[in-house]
Amino acid sequence: MLQFGNTMSHHEGVNPTNVDGSDSELMAHARSESSWPQSRIELLHWFRQQAPSVADAYRGAVKLLEDVAFPGRLHFIAHAVRDISDRLVFILDPQQAPSRVHYESHLDKIARDWPMGDGFCQSGGPPVVETYPIPVKVARRIDVLVGEHRLRRSRPSAHKILFEILARAEAPGADVNERIVKAFQDVREWFMDRAHLRTDGVPAVDEAELRRQFEAFENILHSFVGSFFTGTKELDAILQSANARAS
Repeated sequence: MLQFGNTMSHHEGVNPTNVDGSDSELMAHARSESSWPQSRIELLHWFRQQAPSVADAYRGAVKLLEDVAFPGRLHFIAHAVRDISDRLVFILDPQQAPSRVHYESHLDKIARDWPMGDGFCQSGGPPVVETYPIPVKVARRIDVLVGEHRLRRSRPSAHKILFEILARAEAPGADVNERIVKAFQDVREWFMDRAHLRTDGVPAVDEAELRRQFEAFENILHSFVGSFFTGTKELDAILQSANARAS
């Protein structure tokens, strides 16, 4: 059973003597080097404890956020946020399997025995009729593909499962607010759109907007895992912000 949420006491603040070994050194280094706010150090500490494989990516993204002259920084920050957003649920619960359909692999098998040839539905092809026979083995492959697609669509999103895990850790049996999931997905999509290199150069981005989006990513996660948060006040603030952006 996952045990997280209250990783540090509110009254303790961020005291390196309250953690052991490398965590103590890491937190002291992060504080002295970057002068991070309390919530950011707490979130880094939580990553180190619960999802260590993403901790350095998060820390690097924060450093790049402050280094405005670093070449390609927007892409690196965007990649870090996207990957943390997508992988965190599988780190917290390794039994969760990625809900992915390998369409190309399925279609390669279907195409191998597809009887119609190229240009079947294009102009000049055979006259259109209501039905065409296809081999049983091709029909079975199509059926497998459609079945996997339907199963994937019927499952909750990885982001919803993530927040179900986080919510249960704070309050067993708690429901997940769909607006929080949507707000997180919107932030993730903002960074996803800026993660890949483009043929027409680096996309223009307002520095203040970049920081707002990054802080929204942090705040949503920290509202569930912060040291002294119950969730209500912070979630209400996030929901109000999400509603304001939607209006």
